[in-house]
Amino acid sequence: MGRTTTRLLPLALVAGEIRLRLMSIIPWVRNFVFKIVSCFLQGLFLVSTVNAQTLVESRPPLKLSVVPVRWYRPEFVKPLPGKRHQIVIQGVTFKGARVTLGVKIPFFKEGHIETSELSKKDIIKDRDSTVIADGKGFFSFTVDLPYGVVHLPISVEYRGSITPYVPIIKVLKDDLKIVGESRLETSPFYKKKFGFWAGTGFNYITYKQGDFSFQSLSLPSQYLKFWYEIIPYLELNVSAKSSPGEVSSGAAVSVLQGGYSWDNLGVEASYSPESFETELFGLETLFGVIGGVQYHLVPYVVQVGVNQASIRTNEVIMGSLGGRALLIQSRRWEYEVFLRYQHVVSSGDLFDIGSSFAFDGSLGAIYRFKNRSWRLGAFSYGQYFSYQTTRINTVTLARDRLDHSLFFSNIELRLGYEF
Repeated sequence: MGRTTTRLLPLALVAGEIRLRLMSIIPWVRNFVFKIVSCFLQGLFLVSTVNAQTLVESRPPLKLSVVPVRWYRPEFVKPLPGKRHQIVIQGVTFKGARVTLGVKIPFFKEGHIETSELSKKDIIKDRDSTVIADGKGFFSFTVDLPYGVVHLPISVEYRGSITPYVPIIKVLKDDLKIVGESRLETSPFYKKKFGFWAGTGFNYITYKQGDFSFQSLSLPSQYLKFWYEIIPYLELNVSAKSSPGEVSSGAAVSVLQGGYSWDNLGVEASYSPESFETELFGLETLFGVIGGVQYHLVPYVVQVGVNQASIRTNEVIMGSLGGRALLIQSRRWEYEVFLRYQHVVSSGDLFDIGSSFAFDGSLGAIYRFKNRSWRLGAFSYGQYFSYQTTRINTVTLARDRLDHSLFFSNIELRLGYEF
């Protein structure tokens, strides 16, 4: 009995130590879970209570010292003769508020330092100079502004309180902004909710598997993408890419079947909240987090005889997580960059993956057409994949363990349309 107790004593000490460590970890885990749940609930709150609705549904006092207004990014409507643009000025305040355009409108002509004055009739034409904020607090003015800098006097009246605003609007041929307000949000009436891209180009791959290696330059690669805004700041992205290639026989190895197509399908979510907006290289920049699942059919060299090989494809499923940045230069030009880490979840029947390291990234320049729905972009995409595989060699019946390295790159021209 004494010996049994002596043997169990170290086990009891170990169990006690494990229990103490678990007790020390549990608060950390609880706090971590609490933070995740809090972020999730905060996201739901942001969805159901957007800033505009918060402003509308709050109950202001009977007398306000300042009538708050949230301005949206001004939007082009159409170009006009005489170096002018028809523009929509939009904002949100309390429902029922009266928003009136002032009479004296200071103006600095493009390329001049002297100030002049625009008449209200000249920029409003036969449209109303006073509008009433609707049931959601939204209001908008349509004005015809010349190229230059316009100081647009606007007064907002609500429950006897009047607050003046003077947004300074810079109008250029291909750009439009409110001076000092680089992070204005797009109005819900103009914000795109979903869209698609289609493109084609050429691709280059360099591949090494054990002692065998090849390079291939082929075209055309094909690309499709669909995105949809699920809730504010959260998008669903579904993309598909097909990249053909051809491997030729060499002096040491005869390739019986060298044609292949590296295909992949990705389903990912992108989260880009307003708090992720900043300025980078003097450009308005929106950062985001992207993550999801990717399905790949990757090329693989299979020995089918003595000094004979064939190129086949094998299924690989990977999880992805990374970051994205959208740099906005003007109303016409923007640049997109992303980088993702990829982790192998499972592989197909040809081989088993022991260890791996993979990532992909892209750099693109996008031009927006004047109607703001069509886009044209040039993109460079790169993929690096390093992994170790084991499989049964059907010729030698040996268990092969091989190191692989794969670098894939392509350049594509893509056309997009957003609704």
